[in-house]
Amino acid sequence: MGRLKRIGVQLYTLRDQFKADPAGTLAALAGMGYREVEFAGLHGHDAKELRALLDANRISAPSGHFGLPALTTDFEQTARDAKILGHDYLVLADVPDEYRTAQGYEQAAALMSDIARRCRKAGFQFGYHNHAFEFVPLEERGGLCGYDLLLVGTAEAKVMMELDLFWIRRGGRDALGFFARWPSRFRMVHVKDMDVDGAMVDVGAGAMDWSTQRISDRSTTPRYCPASASARSRSTFFRS
Repeated sequence: MGRLKRIGVQLYTLRDQFKADPAGTLAALAGMGYREVEFAGLHGHDAKELRALLDANRISAPSGHFGLPALTTDFEQTARDAKILGHDYLVLADVPDEYRTAQGYEQAAALMSDIARRCRKAGFQFGYHNHAFEFVPLEERGGLCGYDLLLVGTAEAKVMMELDLFWIRRGGRDALGFFARWPSRFRMVHVKDMDVDGAMVDVGAGAMDWSTQRISDRSTTPRYCPASASARSRSTFFRS
């Protein structure tokens, strides 16, 4: 992916620590040398107070994860908080269960396209973060998977994809194949490792062959590379 210039933390796997003590959590991360985070909820804390903590620790937050209600019915409040926190990207963490069918993915793509246009007007770029379920083949769509339908259905609206390298591997698909077919769509990736039993572990502690994950064509290189670790350990966020 080229040389990574900045290293940060994806806050989802620090959610318990961050919820209980955001000041202490951010100060500890800054002390370790981290300079960026990707948010995964405010956990009841005020956005202005969190921004003050970010600034005090010289940490920026270019991206945040959100549920569907936050990006639809509660969009105005989400946008206000995101501007305060300094987000450039608003990322849908996943699609609800009711959208996980062939027709549902097509409906989700239409909804995501509307969200992308609304985000663009508000000064943000909208993205989607995958899990493994999107890669299950759909017989009624000739073997295409839900992720294929989302990519096709959101192409015109230029929805950015934040590809999770662990979950696509868990879903049995090849990340580089998607990068090659859709070179302009992947602005961020989540980097996680997998052990021989398929469990999520810290990056470098698993069995994934990272030499095969290198991207030779810089036109396909994601700008932000948030990497997550195992379920309750440290997550890392990289900027290339």
